[in-house]
Amino acid sequence: MSQAAKENAGSAQVLEQLLTKLSVSKTADEAKGASQEIATFINGDIQEADAPTKAVDSLKKMLNNKKDAGARQNACEAIATIAKHSDVSVTVEPYLVQLLPAVLAAVGDKMAAVKVAAQDAAISITKAVNANAVKLLIPHFVNSIRTAQNVARKDDRPRVHRGSHRERFRTGCLPCPRPDPHRL
Repeated sequence: MSQAAKENAGSAQVLEQLLTKLSVSKTADEAKGASQEIATFINGDIQEADAPTKAVDSLKKMLNNKKDAGARQNACEAIATIAKHSDVSVTVEPYLVQLLPAVLAAVGDKMAAVKVAAQDAAISITKAVNANAVKLLIPHFVNSIRTAQNVARKDDRPRVHRGSHRERFRTGCLPCPRPDPHRL
């Protein structure tokens, strides 16, 4: 086995360890440290061409984990850290574009921490990509706007019911704007 093949096998193993470390980290400091290590490793000089692909697949898997909000938050923070790295590798940029739809979907998350981390990741990706690649981001933003989930909110506006006065009184709705013809 050649020296380059040994280094490639070692780099894939190191990346797997870093991603595992990120996925099991419970505290914010652990997640931030693992994210920094992943960003430095991926944006560095690695020989393994599959390393960014494996990292993207793992981060997408973490983003799609519906049961663990911490994993979704860690994935968003790792993506933001990769995008904010001082020297974003040219080989990493297409993978950031590939991650954008999942990040934009996480912006609509119910958990506030995940939502904030996803917003930061989306902005970081937008700033990190080459100016020529921005046109690849636009369809993802448009699709996100079109398919955004409506957040159910309590509406403080009073309901206006157009039924009879007795029914309006019974339901507690405001009176109808038109007068009742049976009332004299």
